Amino acid sequence: MTVDSLRPVCAGVAVIFGGLVPVHLLMLSGDAGVVMAGVAGAISAIMLVLWYAFATDLADLLERNAQTVGCLIGALCGVETLTHMAVIGEPWVTTAVILVVMAVGACVSSRAVCTVVILGTDLGWLGVVLVLGPDAVWWQAGAQLLAASVLGAVFNVIRHRTVERLETAKQAIADMAVTDELTGLNNRRGLLLAGEPLLDAARRANRAVSVLYLDLDGLKEVNDTRGHAAGDRLITSAGGVLASVFRSADVVARLGGDEFAVLLSGLTETQFSAREEQLRRELAAVGISASVGAVHLAPAEPDQPLEQLVDVADAAMYAVKRARAVGAPLRLA
Repeated sequence: MTVDSLRPVCAGVAVIFGGLVPVHLLMLSGDAGVVMAGVAGAISAIMLVLWYAFATDLADLLERNAQTVGCLIGALCGVETLTHMAVIGEPWVTTAVILVVMAVGACVSSRAVCTVVILGTDLGWLGVVLVLGPDAVWWQAGAQLLAASVLGAVFNVIRHRTVERLETAKQAIADMAVTDELTGLNNRRGLLLAGEPLLDAARRANRAVSVLYLDLDGLKEVNDTRGHAAGDRLITSAGGVLASVFRSADVVARLGGDEFAVLLSGLTETQFSAREEQLRRELAAVGISASVGAVHLAPAEPDQPLEQLVDVADAAMYAVKRARAVGAPLRLA
């Protein structure tokens, strides 16, 4: 539910209950008319306040709690019907209205609020009946109310399970858009989405920024001689090494094929060099050779966009590759 949907609901309920004020006064005699007119007028006033609040600075707060607001509207309708039962003593019409109120409340509320509304309505109905004096007609109406309670709870569970599954599916799709399927690392899009905030935070905190760019040596040879499954194992192994060497705060990504990039912040040049050397050792320990390009910007150096930093590290990697001519032979365990 949103402001666009709740605001007209508030206006509609306010008009309906405002119209009931003169109806109650004209059709109900004595104190009953005054009580019902007062309840209807109070509910109408509350709805008008909510309607107005949706057009003020409170709109964002109300929209964040739209489920609860929707349930409040239903609960207020339930209060009116319970009062009608207590004053007039007619169970059938009011119970039918409560069925609708509870079904709506169950669908729009959170589980906790749904439970409160259902139990509150049931207990309120039971209290009114005990005051009026229970008889067979009231208990038949009570059976309907009990059925409505169960139905409302079932609707609530179904709704929330559906929403949870949709959210899970939506999150899975979002993760697929930024995650490399083979290694589980970020892909190029994930690097940019996670890296830009890290880069901005490093600049605000006046911290150094570093980028590593890796190209696995001989992947094409492995694919050609041993098959793509062996090449995938090589890539996966390299991704596991990268994930283990770097911190959770660092952004590690597979950019495609045999190329990886890592964005780090807050390291001195000495610390960065040590981390790069550790990476080389860990890769060598599992039989992987890689050409590594590196760029390190001290806090005082000019700002550069993340993509430009990655391009600079990429160029440095190719310089290393050309200088090495041919990488060390690969071997897979």
